[in-house]
Amino acid sequence: IELGMSTTLSGPNQLLGQAMYQGMNAFFDETNRRGGIRGHKINLTVLDDGYEPDNVRTNTLQLIDQQKVIAIVGNAGTPTAAISAPLANSRGVVFYGAFTGADLLRKTPPDPYIFNFRASYRQEMEVIVRDIVSRGIAPQRIALFLQDDSLGQTGFEITKAALEKLGFNHSDQLLVTRYPRNTLAIQRAIEALVQAKPEPEAIIIVGAYQPIAQFIRFTHRILPNTRFYNLSFAGASLLSDALGGIYGRIYMTQVVPPATKPVMEDNNTASFIWREGYFSAQVLV
Repeated sequence: IELGMSTTLSGPNQLLGQAMYQGMNAFFDETNRRGGIRGHKINLTVLDDGYEPDNVRTNTLQLIDQQKVIAIVGNAGTPTAAISAPLANSRGVVFYGAFTGADLLRKTPPDPYIFNFRASYRQEMEVIVRDIVSRGIAPQRIALFLQDDSLGQTGFEITKAALEKLGFNHSDQLLVTRYPRNTLAIQRAIEALVQAKPEPEAIIIVGAYQPIAQFIRFTHRILPNTRFYNLSFAGASLLSDALGGIYGRIYMTQVVPPATKPVMEDNNTASFIWREGYFSAQVLV
């Protein structure tokens, strides 16, 4: 049973793709050791896209045309899914279990070959916005720090929608800062937030763990009363490791439960992303 994955195995976001791949492959290996699926073994071919959309197109075509995969699984990211998912769908190849909650995979009516395992970013953002408002923070005191691509644009749109549900219709007046994908170029965003008057009481963050960690590391002390809210894409374990010594006022939504017992006796046990990959593969099998 040929399955394919194009994900980020190199570059600043490589640990995201590696954890997703390792989690899925761990369950596929367990399945193969038990005899496979009705006697058929699972073969997962993984190709590195470096979290760059141009590479994803090449990888997806290679997996479909050369590897003859029946499904593309475990894609990591929104800008990559924006390329791979429509391509797989148009070729009649299943696109399953992507590590993104973006709307582009959740159409009405749904695309026939696209299947989601995780909750949507809209569901996550509604939880974040409700928590901010429940703490007495006015919507006007919310700022955003976004990856400057389709992931960040999704982040803005779902924040706007969540605020509108609560009656706030002025999202265009919020301070929005951005950084380029696959970089740590966060200086302009930090300067804009530090200069903001009044200073934000909550910052909604939509991006990858390395620039997010750098951003929080710089601003956590400068904005001592501000809360930092992250979508699950950043990876709780990865972000926590990158923020060693910084505590408090940092929040992240999750779409898989915490571990109640070790799945494997190694460092991956603590990773929400590894577990998401593992559970996602379990459902697929």
